[in-house]
Amino acid sequence: MLIGGGAVALATAIGCGSGSTAEPSALKNRRSDLDPQGVSGRTSDSGSDMKNATLLAQSSPAKDGQGTTDEWVKRQLELCRGSVLFPQWKARRSGLTKYEVTFEYTLVDGSSRIQRAGYAWEVDVSLKTVSPLRELRADEINSHSNPRVSGRHRIPVRRPTP
Repeated sequence: MLIGGGAVALATAIGCGSGSTAEPSALKNRRSDLDPQGVSGRTSDSGSDMKNATLLAQSSPAKDGQGTTDEWVKRQLELCRGSVLFPQWKARRSGLTKYEVTFEYTLVDGSSRIQRAGYAWEVDVSLKTVSPLRELRADEINSHSNPRVSGRHRIPVRRPTP
């Protein structure tokens, strides 16, 4: 047990006192060497993981083997008859490191009919794997676009009348 000046001397000897500005960075480097993923064990925040998942899906090999998925999607849009509106890539977390990446768009044909269409990929950010694409059904597109149709519905509770 250290009393009084002994504790101050010990703290100064082990580097807990006021020191140079190099000491904190040296401690940070030591911490990062011991725990490269950080204290929480996460490699990055979910925002950058979503972006990484989208980039992985876009840069994966195309369905027809010519170029990337992003290039394939652009070729598919060029083949559409009518106007393509609101094309967008989205990512939604489906597990700890898994995301469902979707590409959705609205198509207005020559007779002013409006159709929604899209594609989906399952992406694992930690393993850097992308599943083959699948076409989205209309009910899936609407559920992705509208958070109120997410499959989570409240069941009304009937309360007994007094």
